[in-house]
Amino acid sequence: MIYVAFDSVGGEASVVDDEELDSLAWVKHDELTTYVPYPFFAPVQDYLDSTLKK
Repeated sequence: MIYVAFDSVGGEASVVDDEELDSLAWVKHDELTTYVPYPFFAPVQDYLDSTLKK
């Protein structure tokens, strides 16, 4: 699993390497547990909380 936090300026997400990736989703902070219903690795959770809760 790969986590990426960023600010989007436009465009549409797509999977271009279907041998390595099954799917992807752009989600808001409050939607994270819809896709990952268990706690994140603590440093990742701390980063997401501090970066995305603005």
